[in-house]
Amino acid sequence: MTTADLSWLGTTVVVWAHPDDETYLSGGTAAALVASGQRVVAVTATRGEAGGPESTPHGRAETARVRTAELEEALRILDLREPCPHLGGRNGRRGHHCCPG
Repeated sequence: MTTADLSWLGTTVVVWAHPDDETYLSGGTAAALVASGQRVVAVTATRGEAGGPESTPHGRAETARVRTAELEEALRILDLREPCPHLGGRNGRRGHHCCPG
């Protein structure tokens, strides 16, 4: 099967738990779908704030800032330019950040 065979999917939504998942889980498939003209929307559940060694509020905020920047760069490379909702993080906080483009 090729990506051209997947045109019947229409819009594809890819959901990842946190930044970096897009790169090693399904980024190639998402990029191939975009390259074949398909609409792909990426969603992240967190900004990766708990993925670093810092447990202070400032440390987590800095980790989230760095991981968000890495996510945006990865999505730019993968050519995923649809708005990228961020579902929220700890304590039920919800937010939204957009992928570049």
